[in-house]
Amino acid sequence: MPRDFPRVARLVGVPIDEVVAFCRKVSAAVRIDAGVVGAPGFPCGRSGGANPLIGWEVHPEVHVKCPDRAALDAVLARFGDRVYDFDGRSFEAVVVASLAAAGRTLATAESCTGGLIAALVTGVPGSSAVFRGGAVAYANDVKERVLSVPGEVLRCHGAVSGPTVEAMARGARALIGADIAVAVSGVAGPGGGTAEKPVGTVFIAWDDGGKMESRAFLFQGDRERVRRATAFEALDGIRRRCM
Repeated sequence: MPRDFPRVARLVGVPIDEVVAFCRKVSAAVRIDAGVVGAPGFPCGRSGGANPLIGWEVHPEVHVKCPDRAALDAVLARFGDRVYDFDGRSFEAVVVASLAAAGRTLATAESCTGGLIAALVTGVPGSSAVFRGGAVAYANDVKERVLSVPGEVLRCHGAVSGPTVEAMARGARALIGADIAVAVSGVAGPGGGTAEKPVGTVFIAWDDGGKMESRAFLFQGDRERVRRATAFEALDGIRRRCM
């Protein structure tokens, strides 16, 4: 890892507002310690503003420019493993590398993302070593026939639900023969939302060798932002399971 500064820390799963507030807080403390006067509320590094500590959104990621080692250490201490890399690699490349390092294979089951998760993974050179395959199961009858989601689950809980994505992940892992499977189903918008499940509601499940976890999310933004946020959150769950 290069030692020269400034460095750019890349984060996933952290709101931009939270990162900006952190940058301002850290930079304010640095200004006081160093006796540096900067523009009110503007993040300044130890260089007095020539190379500031700043955060910006590259949806659904947040990048933070760290002017020195102290700033980088502060980012790592605050955000931990939400920092997935520095400077160079894309998020999906880090996920593929994590799977390869762990010696594990991946399968995907997608509804609202329409194959975006698989596309991100297979866009990485060498991903064939870890990606076994995936299914885009948009319609309920496809979820039943291809992924063996019980009809009773769909009738009782709906396509956008924890039980459904768990069944999708379980079915994908069994069908494709992977170590880990991830499944997603949600309301990407702009229509289709309800009071109970508004636009942006997404359920994600991970079947890690038979150990199941599912979570509900409410993502903000238009259809493309919801889909990309879903794909990144799904892949971040894979990355974490390979750490």
